[in-house]
Amino acid sequence: MSKYFIGGSAGTGKTSIVAELVSRGYNAYDADAFSRLEDKEGNPISTNSSQGPTDWSLVSWNWSKKDISKILETDEDVFLAGNSTNMSDYFSSFDKIFVLYIKDPGVHAKRIMSDKNERYGKNPGDLKKILLYRDELVDKLLSQPVSMKIDAGKAVKQVVDDILVAIRGDQ
Repeated sequence: MSKYFIGGSAGTGKTSIVAELVSRGYNAYDADAFSRLEDKEGNPISTNSSQGPTDWSLVSWNWSKKDISKILETDEDVFLAGNSTNMSDYFSSFDKIFVLYIKDPGVHAKRIMSDKNERYGKNPGDLKKILLYRDELVDKLLSQPVSMKIDAGKAVKQVVDDILVAIRGDQ
């Protein structure tokens, strides 16, 4: 069965897309549920948003190999959405990589700031890093031969429709 990855910077709608896919009966997972912040030795660490922006040169947001492997080894079609420091270790496991992108940085920033379910990005330093890094992340994801850019500035239902149309076109 097919495995699909949905990536994009914070605020592009990955969690909402997972919820919409699940509501339509698809096996979809938010990879944040299988991730943790680790130091350079791989030891889990905690962070407090009041400490200011995260120094990503000292820590990594990594997927649990055991959990992600279990999802990817199923005999079902699966969607996995999220980002991690070690996500490139899994790119070859995916039949298609969907890269979410919001063209207008102002719209992107408003989305991040208005998300009441997410703390990350509310700190001005983190927001600035997200907006600076987003194009680099998109380029990294699009460098994969099975990747495709998706306009995430649309309503969630339309973004999911676009993803599903792309999958049907590949069959």
